[in-house]
Amino acid sequence: MATSWITQGMVVEASQWDHIVDFDPNYRLLWTSNAQDITFEIQARTLGWVGVGFSHDGTLADSDVAIGWIDQGHVYFQTTRHNFPNLLSTPPYNAQPTGSAR
Repeated sequence: MATSWITQGMVVEASQWDHIVDFDPNYRLLWTSNAQDITFEIQARTLGWVGVGFSHDGTLADSDVAIGWIDQGHVYFQTTRHNFPNLLSTPPYNAQPTGSAR
């Protein structure tokens, strides 16, 4: 039986990941891409939130950041583009859920 995930409304089979990086035993990044799109999955052991950022020079200034967490069975997800360090903080308390965790 193949494992699959629902990612932004798409079902992605485990065998579809082109790249997998284990940064440590608690954080894994998987991704696949084509000419138009790139799809990521983050697998992380956490009691809080998890995030990923993309930057042209390794700093937070002008970076793109995605943060996600689960609270009381609801999935929360936020993205920011071209972030600045003084705008980064923990996820806001009043964020709206984007779906349900299973």
